Amino acid sequence: MTDREQIARRAIEALNESDWDALTDCIHPDMRLSQPVPDVGQTQYESYPGTYHGRTEAVDLLREFAERADGVRIDLRSTELVGDDGLLYEFVWLIGPEEGRSAQLAWGLSRFKADRVLSSSIFATEDAARSAIARGA
Repeated sequence: MTDREQIARRAIEALNESDWDALTDCIHPDMRLSQPVPDVGQTQYESYPGTYHGRTEAVDLLREFAERADGVRIDLRSTELVGDDGLLYEFVWLIGPEEGRSAQLAWGLSRFKADRVLSSSIFATEDAARSAIARGA
């Protein structure tokens, strides 16, 4: 497992455990988080479109979403290294309380700097994620 994969897995584990301090430790101070919650298929949970800047804003947003949704979990399905600093990953968002969660397949593209997540963008389709890679995102 590469360093990027380990960092991503630590961040996901922290989010799954609502360990906001551990999540903060995984994120670069200059974090850029785009479209953190895919809005395709989400009918009962609030969407958070747009881009969020800085570690504090990103963690606060994810905490707020987890609290409003009454729980979130990410199950990582696959990863692929992208260039010298990127990671493309397929995952399932499990949103809501355990007994009634909705599931959403999504793709993420993260960039890393100084052993932390520098940016993450979430996409509803693999094609959209790969188009972003082709554009140099």
